Amino acid sequence: MIETGTSMGNPLSPLIAEVFMSSFETNLSERGLLPRIWFRYVDDVFAVIKRGEIDSVLNILNSEFDSINFTFESEEDKKLNFLDLTLSRKNGRIEFAIYRKPTTTNRYITNDSYSPIQHKLAAFHSMVHRLCKLPLSIANYTTEYNLLKDIAAINGYNPFIIDQLINKHTKKLKKSELTTLYKQNKQLHDNNNTERASMTYFPPITNKMHTKLKQQNIECVYSSNGKIKNMLGSTKDKSPIVNKSGIYEIKCGDCDAVYIGQTKRSIGVRFNEHSNHIKYNRPEKSSVAAHALTNNHFNVRLEDVKPKKHVTNNRRLDAYESLYISNNNNAMNSDNGNIMSPLFNLI
Repeated sequence: MIETGTSMGNPLSPLIAEVFMSSFETNLSERGLLPRIWFRYVDDVFAVIKRGEIDSVLNILNSEFDSINFTFESEEDKKLNFLDLTLSRKNGRIEFAIYRKPTTTNRYITNDSYSPIQHKLAAFHSMVHRLCKLPLSIANYTTEYNLLKDIAAINGYNPFIIDQLINKHTKKLKKSELTTLYKQNKQLHDNNNTERASMTYFPPITNKMHTKLKQQNIECVYSSNGKIKNMLGSTKDKSPIVNKSGIYEIKCGDCDAVYIGQTKRSIGVRFNEHSNHIKYNRPEKSSVAAHALTNNHFNVRLEDVKPKKHVTNNRRLDAYESLYISNNNNAMNSDNGNIMSPLFNLI
């Protein structure tokens, strides 16, 4: 049995599928079997075919390969939905309107969401750009405009924000259409030496760093860790604490003091080293040993060890260790780590 197709998730699969479909269409066109008007986007095709020829064209398309199957949807009441558009035949011309599926809820990232403003407005930027770019009739434009204002209100935004975005996108489109100088300047600006820095969105820090980094020609790109998968956790079996690496904490069993440390190896191996330093009276080798031997606090057990942060990038170990030490008033560490930063005081 010969398997056909490509595997899902493989980054080459979309490219291979596109090459195959392009070859498929070219072959039919050269044989004069492809409809004269044929526009394809991924797996959706807009074609103009005489009603009496639909079945014959469909049979030709489906006879080429057993592994692909074409279906069709014909216009009703001179209207046909294609992608996010509704195409209507009126007075010998085609009119465009915005199409949304019946299941659309019009819910997007709400205004009270703990997300960067760029993320919140991304969907509205896309919808407004579509509104300004498409050649909509006055009636269809007005309908979509009013709907966007309703969507903004539903998600907790001032509807006036739609007017602001329309003004911004309209000016941008007019500039790009009037002169090539704008495009050249924009391309030059896009190709400058601006670098991007990705950081987790946390307003007390990111809002202050944004201006400073911008002065250094660095653009902040925000991400969010508040995702459902992070809230639900992993379905995989949890690894024992002793097998983990990164930032860990050892709590003294005789007082409230804790030790914050880092390790590229497993926590279990590093804890055994601390225990051996206590056992063989080597306080200079370990802050845990120095605390235990100085205060006669020998109740240091593996059960009192817990991971604080799993760090896979070893270059970040020093920063995370210093951060956790600076935020712990009972740390038994002999120093505050290898990195000192005023940003630690903001957290």
